[in-house]
Amino acid sequence: MNVIAPALIGGTLLLSGGGPQAFASDGADERIEEILVVGARLPRPVQDVVGTVDVITRDALIEQIAVGAEDVVRYVPGVSVARADSRFGATEFTIRGLSGNRVTTLIDGVPVADQFDVGAFANAGQDYLIADAVSRIEILRGPASTLFGSDALGGVVAVVTRDPDEYLGAESLAATAAAAYSGADQARVMNGSIAGRSGALAGVLHASYLAAEQRDASGTSLEEPLDRDRGAAVLKLAYTLPGGNALRLKGETFDEQVSSRPEAVLGFGRQFRNTTFLAGDDRRTRRALQLEFAFAGPGGWVDAGRVIGYGQRSRTDQRTDERRDLLEPPVAIERRFNYRVDDVGLLLDLESGFDLAGVSHRLGWGASVRRSTVEELRDGLERNLDTGAVSSVLLGETLPVRDFPNSKVLEAAVYLHDEVSLGPVTVIPGVRLEHYRLDADVDAVFREDFPTTPAVDVSESALAPRLGLQWRLAPGVDLFAQYAHGFRAPPFEDVNIGLDFSVPFNVRAIANPDLRSETSDGLELGLKYRGDAIGFTATLFGADYDDFIESKASLGFDPASGALLFQSRNIERARIYGAELSVVARLTPSLDLQAAASWTRGENRVTDEPLNTVDPPSLMTRLIWQPTARWQGTLALRAAAAQNRVDDSAATLFEPDGYALLDVTVGYAPNDRVRVNLGVFNVADQTYWHWASVRGRPEGDPLVDLLAGPGRYGALSLRVDL
Repeated sequence: MNVIAPALIGGTLLLSGGGPQAFASDGADERIEEILVVGARLPRPVQDVVGTVDVITRDALIEQIAVGAEDVVRYVPGVSVARADSRFGATEFTIRGLSGNRVTTLIDGVPVADQFDVGAFANAGQDYLIADAVSRIEILRGPASTLFGSDALGGVVAVVTRDPDEYLGAESLAATAAAAYSGADQARVMNGSIAGRSGALAGVLHASYLAAEQRDASGTSLEEPLDRDRGAAVLKLAYTLPGGNALRLKGETFDEQVSSRPEAVLGFGRQFRNTTFLAGDDRRTRRALQLEFAFAGPGGWVDAGRVIGYGQRSRTDQRTDERRDLLEPPVAIERRFNYRVDDVGLLLDLESGFDLAGVSHRLGWGASVRRSTVEELRDGLERNLDTGAVSSVLLGETLPVRDFPNSKVLEAAVYLHDEVSLGPVTVIPGVRLEHYRLDADVDAVFREDFPTTPAVDVSESALAPRLGLQWRLAPGVDLFAQYAHGFRAPPFEDVNIGLDFSVPFNVRAIANPDLRSETSDGLELGLKYRGDAIGFTATLFGADYDDFIESKASLGFDPASGALLFQSRNIERARIYGAELSVVARLTPSLDLQAAASWTRGENRVTDEPLNTVDPPSLMTRLIWQPTARWQGTLALRAAAAQNRVDDSAATLFEPDGYALLDVTVGYAPNDRVRVNLGVFNVADQTYWHWASVRGRPEGDPLVDLLAGPGRYGALSLRVDL
């Protein structure tokens, strides 16, 4: 299909429900109005949002017995979660074919640290999701740089955690307990919370613990022993000031320990040809603190707004123990990888409403600043098992080594958007001015290994304009269109990376000081209909990308040294386009239908090869039966086409077949305080792969089998209000 794309619109998939123990209302006319924050940074009714937003509510997460990030987007076509391998697990979201830190993940408005990986022994992911503490998740598809900055070139995943009022309702004290089990990885989850209110002060403490084992992979008997332990806690305090303004304090802690035996790769390829033993010991931590002041303005210039100050520290520490008994002499190798990100930031969002020359305006404006310090280090040693001699030279590398200099990143921006009401038509112009500065701090460790590699500082400023249009054709019928310009500055790991495996593999990754910022120009056209018995959203979308950054691309062999070279580079022109559809219908008073589909294409317009980050077409259909207020049953079909559009010019890549999976869930609430949910997923025990998890894997890669989706498994959850 050779069209100049404006082609998309992913439907607004509203997986909504009632409170913690109640199921969705029987009456279509009793639907609760969805209020979103990703459409304009401050709250907006869903029907007033120009663009495509998926809303995944807490009730939907309970019904689907969601434990991890992959469960959260199980029924959201066009959105996927990449899985690094059996050891590192879920790492990042992909939206409309874009990932690689082009999708911003927010937790209560604060961006989490970027994903980073290097080689087969180091991976720092972004999965800090604690499903039971979530109030809702909003997924904004497409370029969102105007509102959320350069890392939102592909979209936004905004996680909103539960406030004290959601636990308390009209009570002054509340406590909940929940337990869940998922056979996908034998996960056992325990959650507990206690909330209270005294006068103007309310607070909640939510704690969670997870223990899991190796993930089930359909169609294979291969196993890689793994033990995962994760503990997390969220504390939120809210103080209501005179006049209704609010002061909120939030603290978060996350600790994960993973012990693994990733041995499927033993004997495979040049890297693991002589490896006879492999074990991983990994830890991830995150500490976050934020203070928010939300206020109604005194009138005049400001009607409402919020100020958020935050600080967070993310740490990934990974250790790999390896034996190479087939070498002469045999050796034992210990590797260490440390990745650390410290963030501090300030967000200001304001809103003003006024009439000018008889025209109504709703002005959103604000500013943000974020300062990040990023450090990475690989260290290790090699022990001769015959003589006991110890060396810090590992496969030709003298350790310790930094793959990029310690980096300080400053991102500062101001934004403005206006909702101009002209009768049934609302025009929404907006613009963001963003400044990005990267300061590379070269220390002795980096310079010793890369004495001639230039360390590049980057300073970029850019405008990201946006123009939206909403036309209310009739009550419940809206046509929307938007143009958005996206911007993403060259990340530190692409500009300044240095990696040298000259001995024995003759492989090198080299920096690219000339890397240019990537930009996008996207169009989106959609139609929303919201009736008493049926609602749907249909969207066409498309975006052209200039200087698209391809990380660690193969450059072929260096004629001087014979080394295989890798370097991040700009693809001069690329294009992604597609179409999306979602439908919600009330078939009978007790039977609802939800359906959604996504079709996306991506092309390197220089080589005419496909973009390998784009998922194949996918769809889902769910029948939700609720015969009484206490019972609910769901029959779901999720499917994807075979991946037959792959750029395999550098190597023959694995191309998974299509699949169709059937899921069944049942929920029962014997009273207002207890709720039980049971599910059987992949009922027919099909073997299948999510493209996001295997893209780029060569044919014959032993990890492919282990990256298959789970076979038939059961899941169970129990929730009690104490």
